Amino acid sequence: MAFSKHPFISYTHDDNAIVEGRNEGWVSLLHETLAIFLASRLGEPVVIWRDDKLAGNDEFGQEIMDQLSQAATLVCVLSPKYLNSKWCKDEAEAFCRAANSESGTKVGNKSRIFKVFKLPVDNQ
Repeated sequence: MAFSKHPFISYTHDDNAIVEGRNEGWVSLLHETLAIFLASRLGEPVVIWRDDKLAGNDEFGQEIMDQLSQAATLVCVLSPKYLNSKWCKDEAEAFCRAANSESGTKVGNKSRIFKVFKLPVDNQ
């Protein structure tokens, strides 16, 4: 299956708070760095999608569902807040549902889901 997005980055907005002395948050820096790395590996521009505008009380919209179904991979930025976020759990579950209805969550013996640990989390 051809995907129109490379990774979909799932994270809590609190984990992208701007740190004093910087112009961008942690997740924004990850997004920028990942785009550069993937473009150099793939030899073409990459399309990374992440929600940078929805608030925690917004309805889990069709736009997110559409983006998840078009993403080749899911990158989960894990933190204690991520694990406690219903929104983030919904994104991960929606990606798995979309993946399983098409090509699955694995390619060969490799997962299409990546975990990036921003902060240590308890095993759950």
